[in-house]
Amino acid sequence: MTSAAPDQGIDGRLPSRSCGNVRSEVAAHLPADEREAAARERILAALDTLQRPFDKDADPVHVTGSAVVVGPRGTVLHVHRRLGRWMQPGGHVDIGERPSDAAHRESQEETGLELSHPAGGPRLIHLDVHPAADGHTHLDLRYLLLGADADPSPPPGESPEVRWCTWEEADALSDAALAGALRAARRQPETQQFLGEAGGVTAPRERRRRDEARKSRQLRNEPGPHPREERRGPRRRDEAQWRVKMGDEAPPPPRDVRDGGGSVPPLLRLLEVQDHDTAIDQLRHRRETLPEQVELGSTEIRLSALDARTEEVTTQRDELASRQSGLEQQIEASKSRRAELERRMYGGQVTAPRELQAMDEEVKHLVRHIAELEDREIEVMEALEPLDAELEKAHTERVALEEVTARLREAIAVSEASIGADLAAQSTQRDGAAGDVPKELLTRYEQLRKKLGGTGAARLIAGSCGGCHLALPSMEVDRIRKAPPEAVITCDQCGRILVR
Repeated sequence: MTSAAPDQGIDGRLPSRSCGNVRSEVAAHLPADEREAAARERILAALDTLQRPFDKDADPVHVTGSAVVVGPRGTVLHVHRRLGRWMQPGGHVDIGERPSDAAHRESQEETGLELSHPAGGPRLIHLDVHPAADGHTHLDLRYLLLGADADPSPPPGESPEVRWCTWEEADALSDAALAGALRAARRQPETQQFLGEAGGVTAPRERRRRDEARKSRQLRNEPGPHPREERRGPRRRDEAQWRVKMGDEAPPPPRDVRDGGGSVPPLLRLLEVQDHDTAIDQLRHRRETLPEQVELGSTEIRLSALDARTEEVTTQRDELASRQSGLEQQIEASKSRRAELERRMYGGQVTAPRELQAMDEEVKHLVRHIAELEDREIEVMEALEPLDAELEKAHTERVALEEVTARLREAIAVSEASIGADLAAQSTQRDGAAGDVPKELLTRYEQLRKKLGGTGAARLIAGSCGGCHLALPSMEVDRIRKAPPEAVITCDQCGRILVR
């Protein structure tokens, strides 16, 4: 079932109504842990502040849609062609799509499977925020998709490494960004139904086998396996067993799986160093390009322009106010003089006709002068009114911009603190992995990394270099596979160290 794409908005993305629907969907989602709760708040803030949150070209921080595909065999994972690690399918939101549409389309394209949303329509099951390629940050909305019992068949151009994994295998392959989505998917009723159908016949038989084995051990007085090991099955002890199960071209398993026994080869440790270095570069780029920083810069420019205009208007107003004050003083002086003349004229103090006539002429002149002064004062007052209104509006706007500035600075501080903590954790893990890499190999890697844009070591995936993404000649691939495990192999195309 494919969701119908909504009409395109004015900017070629989702109309505001559909954006509001996505926000409501995220707001209604209940996070399962602290990581998901932080992701929910970050996504809601982005939906409120970013002008085009679904457009990957509008901002390095943008919304994406992915899916946890469930079916009778478990869940579908694929090796990301650029990142070289196992992930759930999904990707960017195209024009006119919702995140649920993007999750459905991308999952079908990347797996070649016929997939559908649950019967009630798209179901958001998990949220996550994580760094992605090219310094981007993905605000990922994860949806549940249902698949039939069919083999994946990705088309040319998609990653050929895509397969059904049991839930135990998927857990072992997952990182922090994927683990929460897998847990959320397993709680869904459709998944529980698949698990029930898969285990309904074999589970009782398996329990009987374990009970018989336990009784036999008790009769022989032999220790049995730890209950947790009995439930989970035998642990994978080393990487060789892992590759037998996952395939020769599989990327190396997570550290907790590899550390089940024996030491980790230096080249695998080097790949861990590369993963940490990539994550550190992405975190630094994210810190330097926080969308809040861009918005803060724009807000500060508006504040500066507002202050300049306010200063200009204030100067004009002060000049007019000074003129008004001068006119009021002149009017008051003229009125006082007229009152004095009228008091003397009508008080009987002056009786000479000539003097009375002169005083009368002066009073008439004062009346005309006062009228002229009052007209000029009215003109000044009329000129002051729009300036006062503009200053009041500027004050209101400044208060609002100061509130925005304070909010952005607080958001930047929170983001920088979070990124700083992630950087510290990545650096510590990177140093731990680098300690197991021979100094000469690490120096060579550092030189290549500086020369080749941050990537000095890459995985060999399906006969292609994970760094330059170019296919190696078949003879070269055969030579690499036959080389000793400790041999340092480089890509003939780009020169990066290849890790098998």
